[in-house]
Amino acid sequence: MGTFEQTRPMVAAQALGIARAALEYATEYANRREAFGAPIIDNQGIAFPLADLATAIDAARLLTWRASWMAASGVAFERGEGSMAKLAASEVAVRTTERAIQTMGGWGYIKDHPVEKWYRDAKLYTIFEGTSEIQRVVISNALGAADGKPPLHVHLEPTGGPLNRWFGRGTPLRSRAADAALSAKDSVPGPIMRLAMNVLRPPRK
Repeated sequence: MGTFEQTRPMVAAQALGIARAALEYATEYANRREAFGAPIIDNQGIAFPLADLATAIDAARLLTWRASWMAASGVAFERGEGSMAKLAASEVAVRTTERAIQTMGGWGYIKDHPVEKWYRDAKLYTIFEGTSEIQRVVISNALGAADGKPPLHVHLEPTGGPLNRWFGRGTPLRSRAADAALSAKDSVPGPIMRLAMNVLRPPRK
């Protein structure tokens, strides 16, 4: 089960890709399709389900990011975190693709648009690498086994690891490095300083 827990975040990420594609496609269609003189997304019956799905997709993404980080960092899956990610992502993918078809009506059912294929693809993710029922078994068993244990964040290194302890904000080494940089700035030629600032500048969105 431990191996499956570490690979399930990858499956969850694939399912999320389908879910996001279907949501974006349905939203674009609802913005452009007009009925009674206005885009159909102006109707709450169309807009509210899409809003709920956008929220659920982002929640599943956060679960997937957490499980992926745990797998990459070697943090033990003690509460079925990998299964939580797969369960949430695969089921929201099915709901999103189904809603995309419903939003598009008859157009969503024919092969002129990709949502009917996404619906079939999404369903697969509730089956392979463990069905949704298996995910619930794993999660519930893990919860029972972890009864009485402190939550995950209690066991994590609060300082952010060795690098942060040595060079994190407020550490003596970082303070000395900052002081040295400030004292040297007047002796560094302008072009070199500007180049350094461009390199250190945060990335633009």
